[in-house]
Amino acid sequence: MNDGAGGLLPSINYPTGGNQPRGLGLLDANGDGNLDALVANRSSGILSLLLGNGNGTFQAASTFQGNVSNETALAVGDANGDGIADFFVGGYSSSDVALFLGDGVGGFYQSATRSLGGQPWMIVAGDVDGDGNLDVAAATANGGDAVVVRGDGAGGLLPAATYPAGSFSIAIDLGDVDGDGDLDMIASNYGSADFTVYRNLGNGTFASPITLSAPQAGSCMLVVDLNGDEKLELVGVDEQADVLLFFDVGEPLVQLGFPSAALDVNGVGGAPGFLGQPNVPVTVGSVATLGIGGHPGGQYAVALGVAQPLGLPTSGGTFNLALAPTPIPVLDGFNGLCPCTIPPTGQAMIPLQVPAFLPVGFTATLQGAVANPANLVTGWSVTNPVRVVFN
Repeated sequence: MNDGAGGLLPSINYPTGGNQPRGLGLLDANGDGNLDALVANRSSGILSLLLGNGNGTFQAASTFQGNVSNETALAVGDANGDGIADFFVGGYSSSDVALFLGDGVGGFYQSATRSLGGQPWMIVAGDVDGDGNLDVAAATANGGDAVVVRGDGAGGLLPAATYPAGSFSIAIDLGDVDGDGDLDMIASNYGSADFTVYRNLGNGTFASPITLSAPQAGSCMLVVDLNGDEKLELVGVDEQADVLLFFDVGEPLVQLGFPSAALDVNGVGGAPGFLGQPNVPVTVGSVATLGIGGHPGGQYAVALGVAQPLGLPTSGGTFNLALAPTPIPVLDGFNGLCPCTIPPTGQAMIPLQVPAFLPVGFTATLQGAVANPANLVTGWSVTNPVRVVFN
């Protein structure tokens, strides 16, 4: 449990009543407004349900059959649109996925089963084809495939569609990689040491894949907006090389080798002041703190100017300061005006004296850039813009 101050309280362990717990899902199984825990226990071939008490604790587990062999993977969601939580369970030995519909009072009943053609190591649920119905995707370890099974919205499952991935695919993730509004699919391939990215064509079918390399083992992938630019980046894990891999979403996908640059003012990150978000208040005459994140050892620069919401797309990201009038350099490490270098922590904290003569209510936009010293031409990223208001 979170202690509210950035720390965690001691853990509490709950027996699942099974062996080798693998898949885990959180859902409100009995309609009391509390999150419950659902667990798939691979070697014992049963599911465990731990009802939540609403205060972060759980009741003793009750177990039931998942009706597949070696229940391994779980994904939860509302599969039939009745507002009640349902779940998918993947059977590792039976190479199939089953859909269980919830009755709203803590019970579940199996409504459909489909063959996956391979052993599911992980499954994930989402509306892949945009019809409003929940679908499920699986990574099959022995087949090395990404498999999509579409739901019909009434508790049924359509035949599986198989997309080749790599060797020993152990993770599957869904996210809008290219920003076109539909869910793309990423398989993490342990054996072939790579990630397979399939871009959704908008109807639940996928274009030719893009392969992103890992040093030793593609283990899992996170789709996340790292720098608050309203675009998603990919963060991969290699559990053999013990590294994180950062990929920028462009055309094509490009491995940066370091996280996209990020800017915050007085600890406020993201993209404040844009898309309806409030501006960051800064007191005139005070010392503001700018936080610049990026590649350790990289040079950075920060400019101040007039916000340009549409921005100027560049190879390093979108520059959101209007070019006329010319943005004013605040801390310009590229031209040697300061020793502006990202420290080994990956986060530089810069005190900035705010002039006392600035008028109250005046707004300005800050945006930075971080360059990899190994490649100052292409190895750089623009930070998110931050608009401040002086008070």
